[in-house]
Amino acid sequence: MIDVFPIGNLSRQKTEIMKKIKLIPHIIFVVGIIIFLTSCDIIYMDVPNELNMPLAGNKGEFKGAAYYGNVNDAAPVGLIGVQVSYAIDSHFVVLVNSQNSLPNDTIRHFLEEIGCGYFKKIGKHDRGRFELLSGIGYGETHAKAAADNYLNATFSQIFVQPDIGIVGRSAEIGIGTRIRLLDANGSYMHDGDNYTAVNYMAAFFDPSLMVSFGSEYVKLHGAIGKSLFIGGNQQLFNVHQDTFIYFGLTLNLGRKYKERK
Repeated sequence: MIDVFPIGNLSRQKTEIMKKIKLIPHIIFVVGIIIFLTSCDIIYMDVPNELNMPLAGNKGEFKGAAYYGNVNDAAPVGLIGVQVSYAIDSHFVVLVNSQNSLPNDTIRHFLEEIGCGYFKKIGKHDRGRFELLSGIGYGETHAKAAADNYLNATFSQIFVQPDIGIVGRSAEIGIGTRIRLLDANGSYMHDGDNYTAVNYMAAFFDPSLMVSFGSEYVKLHGAIGKSLFIGGNQQLFNVHQDTFIYFGLTLNLGRKYKERK
């Protein structure tokens, strides 16, 4: 009688070995990221942009904003962003976001987004706002520590963003809660003779507070938020900036206010 058990054991051992071999590129990628980050200042692949909160209330309302912030902890690199929104009817708004790093020798980053959503006036005197936005985006981050040690990341993302706020002629405040799914398909790490390309996907929750004050048409604004890892591949979180602070100017045109009686 033929003993088939040794053959079965060999088959299982071969399967386990193949699983371990498939993990090697992932291990190389993670180790490469650690080496890269420890060989220079911390450089983030994913840099959350400021939440675009139109807080629109009527058809024809336009809102544009320009902001400034930093990426990279030890040696900050400046970021600039532009946001535009327009209410095409009494409950529907479209928006565009753009974020870019300022010229430097360490990191080049950009993120472009388009989206749309629903809005509604709420509360007494119609000063309150509720909106539900969604959109898609594409971005890249290119960073280097040396001529043969660099990170090239390309990523796409989708987001859903419910916001609430209060608007007035001289001030407004908004609280945003964005959920986004980021796909870093196409990212790779080059360290000397080692080249590793690995695809990652992760989800983040980005709560944010925005405050602006000034005149009816032009206001100073500031925003602060956290970006919290909620699922997906943990390695992507290791090259993710989890706190963002931005400040800039906002332009409002076409907004109609209800006079108090």
